[in-house]
Amino acid sequence: MIHLPTDLFRPEVHGRLSILTGPAGSGKSTFCARLAAEAQKRHLTVRGLYSPAVLHNGHKIGIDLCLLPEQQCRRLGTKRPQQDTRSLTQHWQMNEETLRWGNAHLHNLPESQLLIIDELGPLEFLGQQGLTAALSLLDTRAHRQAVVVIRPALLPRAQARWPWARVLTPPAATP
Repeated sequence: MIHLPTDLFRPEVHGRLSILTGPAGSGKSTFCARLAAEAQKRHLTVRGLYSPAVLHNGHKIGIDLCLLPEQQCRRLGTKRPQQDTRSLTQHWQMNEETLRWGNAHLHNLPESQLLIIDELGPLEFLGQQGLTAALSLLDTRAHRQAVVVIRPALLPRAQARWPWARVLTPPAATP
């Protein structure tokens, strides 16, 4: 069970941004999926996307991109056979069609009570590629609450862009 900060569900808040950060495998995407489910149980409108790992025999072999609230998913990335130091995503081959699909979804989002973006990484912050629609969407502060997943190495860039944001780490799962 994951314990969620209750203030993420306060309807009177408007324009709050929470940056969720933590090392690989710390539960960021699990937190986002649980947060979306809990908010929907509370009858809040939840929009955005999250990126669960695709596992095979306990090893991460891919990343999916899932739309909220639709729960439609497509393969976002597959593990590269070997590291490519020339690429912003050294370990992952990203699917450009899925990125376009995700951006189209974000471009057409109406205001919501909770916006979830999992995740923005080197493509967006260093290459002006990837889910670029998420950057401008978060800039607008049009959603009551927003949670965005950012890698620890990119946290300073995110904080420079959104100085009003608070930083969260995924709560530890408990049995």
